[in-house]
Amino acid sequence: LHREGTPEQVAQMILELITNDYITGETVTVDGGLTMRIA
Repeated sequence: LHREGTPEQVAQMILELITNDYITGETVTVDGGLTMRIA
């Protein structure tokens, strides 16, 4: 996407992390793909 996210989009990711009891100890970058690298 290569664009800044809206506060609502960031909040959606935060909500997913705090409500999903299967995800633990992860670092999730929410930046619209700005730091994505092609392997």
